[in-house]
Amino acid sequence: MPAYSAAIHGGHRPGQFRHQTPKELEGKTIGIPTGAAQFQQWPAFAKGCGIDAGKVKIVKCRSRRGGAAVINGQVDAIAGFAQGWVPSIEIRGNKQARLLWYADCGVTAVSNGIIVHPDLLKQDPSSSEASWPRA
Repeated sequence: MPAYSAAIHGGHRPGQFRHQTPKELEGKTIGIPTGAAQFQQWPAFAKGCGIDAGKVKIVKCRSRRGGAAVINGQVDAIAGFAQGWVPSIEIRGNKQARLLWYADCGVTAVSNGIIVHPDLLKQDPSSSEASWPRA
């Protein structure tokens, strides 16, 4: 069934890591919330970046505990939303965060958005705009 995205917030999905290049993740432990999109996209990211995924240990982490896991040294890196974890890591953990973008390795995704059925757009084109505040 066709559908259209009426609005997108943050289409450049981050993977939040403290390493300079994706290849440096080999031999490291990464925390990824299993329900997160980053968990599903990890194999494509690894393939696109030329990472040997077998050399990376993936551990499940709760999304709200990812920053603490990096700060406490439980994981070397986390995959998730930068806006939530970077401040925590840098301010509370006094560590500098480095972002590696999934899109830089060929993984592009809609982050948060509103999907609209084409029939609704034909019937009422302004309906996709009605609830969005203007900047």
